[in-house]
Amino acid sequence: MSTGAALFKAAGRGDVRRVTALLGKQIKSPDKDSAMLEALSGLSFFKQKVVEGKLVQYRPVPVEDIKSTVRLLLKAGANPNASDSHQALTPLSCVAGDGDLPIIRMLLD
Repeated sequence: MSTGAALFKAAGRGDVRRVTALLGKQIKSPDKDSAMLEALSGLSFFKQKVVEGKLVQYRPVPVEDIKSTVRLLLKAGANPNASDSHQALTPLSCVAGDGDLPIIRMLLD
């Protein structure tokens, strides 16, 4: 697996430790941008499970891990205005629908 692919996968899982390790290597800017979009996609992804007879939704990646991953990627030079080539999504458009103000502020600063 390439370093860029490993970064994409780690960012999507909110694996802050692995993202930190991978950012110490030579990674192209487009790979950092893609990894940030993948990390942010975790804000709108929910799983379901039954708890005490009730169906509940939960995020498989904690919001704090997503925030930490995005912060690391921004410090490493990820472009907060980059868009994907398929849907023209930007990091800000991914977050805006979820209303996570701390991440929105990170992207705007």
